[in-house]
Amino acid sequence: TVPYKQIIIATGEGAKASLSAFDYIIRSGQ
Repeated sequence: TVPYKQIIIATGEGAKASLSAFDYIIRSGQ
């Protein structure tokens, strides 16, 4: 099983990655 802390960290990193990717798409699209 994956430790709870690792799940939280992975979720946070994934959220940050999604936000930067989304931000990049918005900026490059304009």
